[in-house]
Amino acid sequence: MDAELYEEACFIRDRIQSLMDESNTSSWRDLGVLDWLVDRVDDLGFSIPTPIQARAAETILRSRAASCSLQAPTGSGKTLAFLLPCLSLLSYPPETYPEDLESPQLVIVVPTRELGVQIAMIVFRLFGGSVASDGIPGNRSNMFRYTGPRGVRVKGLVLEDEVDQAVEQRYLYGAHVVVGTPKLIAEAMARGVKIIGSDCRAIVVDEADACFKEDDIAASKTILDAVRELPVESASASASASGEKPRVVMAGATLSQDVFDLAVRNRWIEPGSFVQVDISGATTTERGADASSSASPASSSTSPPSPPPPSSRPLDGKHKRSSSPLVSSRLRHRYVTTNDSDMLGMLCRTILADQKSHSLDSQPTRGIVYVADSAVARKISEPLRSVLWSRHDISVLLPQGEEPIKSLHAFRDNRTSLLIATLAASRGLDLPAVTHVYFVGVLPPADEYVHLCGRLGRIGSSDAGVMTTFIETSAEPEFRAMLEDLRVPDDSVEKLDPPMPRSIEDLGALEGDDDAIDEAKRALETILALSKDEPEDRGTGDIRE
Repeated sequence: MDAELYEEACFIRDRIQSLMDESNTSSWRDLGVLDWLVDRVDDLGFSIPTPIQARAAETILRSRAASCSLQAPTGSGKTLAFLLPCLSLLSYPPETYPEDLESPQLVIVVPTRELGVQIAMIVFRLFGGSVASDGIPGNRSNMFRYTGPRGVRVKGLVLEDEVDQAVEQRYLYGAHVVVGTPKLIAEAMARGVKIIGSDCRAIVVDEADACFKEDDIAASKTILDAVRELPVESASASASASGEKPRVVMAGATLSQDVFDLAVRNRWIEPGSFVQVDISGATTTERGADASSSASPASSSTSPPSPPPPSSRPLDGKHKRSSSPLVSSRLRHRYVTTNDSDMLGMLCRTILADQKSHSLDSQPTRGIVYVADSAVARKISEPLRSVLWSRHDISVLLPQGEEPIKSLHAFRDNRTSLLIATLAASRGLDLPAVTHVYFVGVLPPADEYVHLCGRLGRIGSSDAGVMTTFIETSAEPEFRAMLEDLRVPDDSVEKLDPPMPRSIEDLGALEGDDDAIDEAKRALETILALSKDEPEDRGTGDIRE
């Protein structure tokens, strides 16, 4: 290694250590996470807990409260914040073998299949499993370094077929962890599969506000009611000698006051132990009147609800002002005003301009285009492929079939550099090194905008990221008001007018490359056909909805 690079690496190492000493940062082991999980998460590259992870682990593993609500900005490490302490509550071989289990020990409820697959894969790797990228020589995350218990399993209920397998083939038999969507978990329960049972030690509702939206609220209530109704004598012995019921954890970046009140009113969680971390890293833990006492869960549940701190009351579709920003101040926010028939053309021009302005010394551009639904995703994929012929390889994330998993893996493994997805896929997905997010359509609610921004500037990313929104001209005042309510600095906001390419040279075609020239000609024709200078009837239709 070059001596200068070595000295720089040593400086960074020492600086990190000094910052940890100054902030009294606890290690995973200090927080009570099991030794083998600490070793594994270190091999996976997450050696130091983030603020939300440290506070969450402390609350879940050490607090007397039986429930916990975690709110923190997107990209701050919420998944490991609940996973590692909850996994540390479970019993493993030789104390508990898979065949000893009558029901899963940890149930994780998620709003979408894509998020369910992502979390299941994280648990799989924590349990010693390897994915394709782990096979790289020298990669510390390979299975041969795993020192934890053998035979532990994670299973998913994210496909209808998996429910049938759970009913007919005992698909969930011996699973320590089950990850699923509200409807599929509730359907399996209705068909006689024991998911919430005497072995259950914790249940997590991730992206809880989405799990309690209209389509999923009945199923989510069914699951949590089953936890509440577990008899004390059947509660997991791991909870404590006092017979506490399973820990209930509700997590998300935008937990609404309505969801929190609903959970307290139905006695799914207790008032108190609300852990919140704002953008600056400051933490707040609010405890209800009985949360720190020795009162039983029953007595705590009758206490008046203690709402989350004001800064943790996020936006519930309209734009409530927050006392702390919900999106990173590092992000750049751009917007383009246009009419609906010209949005696709503007999108193509903007992505081209972003790619053209990319410096060879900077991080390669990787983008996500969010649209209203799968029909729009299909509609815009071919024009984008034509226009970006030499710039991006494109994946389309559709909500049905096997394509979502393939698309996610292709984008995550850097085989594609532009992902087209629906709004549902913005929830919780951790996709590495995303530099640009584009939203095309009707102005999204503020909470959805927060999740769109959350794909950028995530832990480990060297690029702060650019969020670009394409809206109708009439929506500009509402969009600016939303940014103000989200406390986005004015100097981080830019109104954009993407340039129109006028020649094949603008599209990167070089003289003498006949194939490239032909592709560039087709791309230029596509852009001109989509531009507002052309006749209005271009056959592209309204891509907003």
